[in-house]
Amino acid sequence: MTEFEVVSRADCGAVVWDNLAKTSAMAWFWHLWASVDAFETWNGAIDHSFAILDKSSGGRVLCICPLFLFNGRKPFSSLLSRLESTGGPVWDGGLSSRQVSSLYKFLSDLLVQKARELRVYKVDISFSPLSPYLVDGAMSINPAIYLGARDTSTHSWIVDLREHNQETLWQKIEHRSRKAVNKARRNGMVVRTASAQDLDAYLKLHRESCARLGIPEKPATYFQSIFTTHLEQGNALILAGCDADGTVHALHTFAIAKGAALYWTVASDEIAMQSGLNNLVQWEAMVRFLDMGLSFYENGEAFPGHQSGKLKRISDFKKGFGADLHPYFRGTLITREVVYASIQLAKAILRKRGQE
Repeated sequence: MTEFEVVSRADCGAVVWDNLAKTSAMAWFWHLWASVDAFETWNGAIDHSFAILDKSSGGRVLCICPLFLFNGRKPFSSLLSRLESTGGPVWDGGLSSRQVSSLYKFLSDLLVQKARELRVYKVDISFSPLSPYLVDGAMSINPAIYLGARDTSTHSWIVDLREHNQETLWQKIEHRSRKAVNKARRNGMVVRTASAQDLDAYLKLHRESCARLGIPEKPATYFQSIFTTHLEQGNALILAGCDADGTVHALHTFAIAKGAALYWTVASDEIAMQSGLNNLVQWEAMVRFLDMGLSFYENGEAFPGHQSGKLKRISDFKKGFGADLHPYFRGTLITREVVYASIQLAKAILRKRGQE
């Protein structure tokens, strides 16, 4: 009989942790040790990631789960604290259906227990659409519901690169996207592979982008992990969009794992947006993915329900590169119903005011 034991990520160790992250069909990039380390650099993030062992078989690792505590902003930190698991719990593919069922129940109780101990009002769980277990539609049911979570799923845009060459892929993308790519080329824009030497340029563009959009900056250490650790480990591609003089106007980062790529982060200026350079970088990234033999490219969360505004423009930009909608399974475990309902009501009021 399987006997579960919970240990921290630190006690599990990087080698054992990554072995399951790399072999489990449920896992993707977000489960890698270096990726969890990167998340830990976010402002206010406290690592509560854990592994589950089978004590009855000598401590074999059955499951790993990235998990972070984010405290709410003062003076409401005690009310607005939450737990977040990007990638969700994943386990060894050799488990029997009975063991998986027992593990779901154990995980559900464990997450609720952690939430109550940390006094958070919810636990957000998301499963990567690019995990081998999900990307081909092998599972049509949101795994989060087996954890007792409320289904909060959305969609993501994914380009199927299989059975394509550069010519057929060019025809697959929409006319407006091809037009923007050609515009950038006429403007003398070029794309090159970036390196760690481009980190300072990225941080400068990131600060400018955040100021322009009125959003908070992410810590420099987060991007440093992309430009060093992830790049060195072969789990990232970074492309620089430049003008004819070599000045960098855009830097796009892409996460790569298990035959798939994700549009990760971007920093660009007004010139990049007006010249079509961001479109050119996207196209050049897809060409490189073909050369690398990748099967799928996820270029971001979709917002198909929006008929106007910023989110529609973002969604249309992603769709324009030949992407199709895929389910993005998410779930929320609610442990303080009144707080959760009050926050949802406040968000709905703010959204309505924003539309007026």
